Amino acid sequence: MKKILTVGYYADFSRFFNKIRLETLNISADYTYFHINLHLSGYLYSLAHGQRSVYLPVASSKLQFEKNEGRNIDLNRFIQYHVTLNPDIDQTKLLQQAAKYFNYFEKLLNDYDPDLIIVSGDSRMPVEILQFLAKTHSIKILHFEQAPLGRTVLDSNGVNANCSCRNLSTIDINGIEDSDEIKPYKEIKWSGYKKYRLIDVLIEKFLPFLQPIEHVRPKRKTVETELYQRLRLSHFPGKEGSTQRVYLLVLQVPDDVNMIYHSPYFSNHYEIVKAVHHALPDNSVLIVREHPLYKQLYEPSLYSYINDNENIYFDCSKNLFDAMNSADVVVVNNSTVGLESIEIGKPVVILGNAYYDQFPLCYKFNGDNLEKVLTDAASEPTEDELLRRKKCLVYLFNHYFIPGHFRDLNGPAPGFIAKWICNNVH
Repeated sequence: MKKILTVGYYADFSRFFNKIRLETLNISADYTYFHINLHLSGYLYSLAHGQRSVYLPVASSKLQFEKNEGRNIDLNRFIQYHVTLNPDIDQTKLLQQAAKYFNYFEKLLNDYDPDLIIVSGDSRMPVEILQFLAKTHSIKILHFEQAPLGRTVLDSNGVNANCSCRNLSTIDINGIEDSDEIKPYKEIKWSGYKKYRLIDVLIEKFLPFLQPIEHVRPKRKTVETELYQRLRLSHFPGKEGSTQRVYLLVLQVPDDVNMIYHSPYFSNHYEIVKAVHHALPDNSVLIVREHPLYKQLYEPSLYSYINDNENIYFDCSKNLFDAMNSADVVVVNNSTVGLESIEIGKPVVILGNAYYDQFPLCYKFNGDNLEKVLTDAASEPTEDELLRRKKCLVYLFNHYFIPGHFRDLNGPAPGFIAKWICNNVH
């Protein structure tokens, strides 16, 4: 009997891994699954659907706290994401939690002895601990993440900037024909996760003492409404035949691991906005677009800066595609919006580290001369660059990514992953 250990966050993750389990058992009965939930909503879904699982914060608390004497392991290495995200967090409690998770995972790997581990992401304390222990136990581990355009990442190296496809030498575009196109994919999404997710939201808002300490996020205040509305009303009127180049800067979620681990030059979005605006080439304007989950929640200095300076505006487009389509160049720190921009033919400036930052028509900022990077991005691409960009994208979407999204109602991703498991774990 082959044993698979999976780790996920919310109910939609539990459902996704449960569908992988069921698809695997449809192929062979020689597999057993055990799922670890990092949030209560995920555990409640597992309970309701007969999925063998635990809720990690509770399961780990049943073990006595022990010091890792004799192991020479500094647990500080596992809490850096949380400390950077929330400098006011109680590091003593965080280290105690890390010790509980370390002990729990070590015992679980010894007792359950999985043949394969699939984790969500490659960062945050529980996953980093399990990744470390999997390596010491020589257990194969795969990292799962959602990808753009309804795809899924499953990579042994990691996700985001750690994806194996970041190294272009691993991408074989020789077999891609000039006429090949990205295969379209669209599927109805499962919306049932919302009722489960509400449980986590209510706990965070009204019963914060019930939260595991690693789930505590910094409190963010909305910027002054009057200033915010003024910015929204004074949006860029459009080029209207002028020769001005439009640079669209797309902000991302500050809590995102991409801002914490993969942003070597900027620690917040105010720094990004200011740096890009200062480096704008002549006869250019900067349009700043908020992430939909963080409207009015970025640093107050960011909004004040946009209000106090010329040639910089707030984006009020109804959807992201319209905003990208009207820009000459898209600027991102390292979000997947950059990849979506390349897919529609836009040159992209990448300020941080991303798995697509070596692709054609990607202009990578390496800490020096941002103005030159922005200027180069506005230059006319060659036919060879356009063809290479297309082939890299076709490879990425048709051959590297798994078709289907983890939240699909009845998508193909669980079946593809189940077949991979049956072909490779035996």
